[in-house]
Amino acid sequence: MRKSKTIFFLFAMVLALVFTMAFLDDATRYIKGHEINFNKSEKVDFSDPYAMISGEIDFVYGPFAVYEETTKKYGITIHKKETNYYIVSNLDDTDFFTVFSTSDKDLIAELDKAADKWYNYFTIEEAAEPIVNIEFDGKLSYPSSMEDYEKYYNEAVEDLANVGVEKSMFADMQITEGKITVWSVVAFVACCILTLVSFVLTIISFIVSRRR
Repeated sequence: MRKSKTIFFLFAMVLALVFTMAFLDDATRYIKGHEINFNKSEKVDFSDPYAMISGEIDFVYGPFAVYEETTKKYGITIHKKETNYYIVSNLDDTDFFTVFSTSDKDLIAELDKAADKWYNYFTIEEAAEPIVNIEFDGKLSYPSSMEDYEKYYNEAVEDLANVGVEKSMFADMQITEGKITVWSVVAFVACCILTLVSFVLTIISFIVSRRR
């Protein structure tokens, strides 16, 4: 009985530690408080891996890649998450481009609609330049590590070169959509406490079981 309790507390500690690490990144960003205004930014600003960013998008290309995560239980799909990757910019205020990823279905629909408008502008002679204004909140991130991502990205960059967008105009870091709030810090602290408590309980339970 004591042994099973020790295993339970150990499992709880590991689980709490996993969640602690998951919240660490966003909590660090929020505490650091470095936020970039996309509309007033330059390519050189895309260098801080702990920066938050917000602003407006007026140019959209894509999606050039889609990553699908599926959660199954007993062989049955119970959840499916789709992340779309776009190339975006704010042509009115900036002179560079970056990758923007999101899993928000409403935002994906808005980005797809904007991308269609820009595609028509580049391919239909009579098409007027699109008027696009998409607001977002997010954070800077390194390029995706998903399989074949680099291949899809390079193909998109080569395609945009046909309309005068050079590879040198792309920022190194990308934007991952999602507003970071104080709840990230609260969740991180709570998980730290749970990790510590479960660690102490694991040690106590182990010592008691050894004495019996």
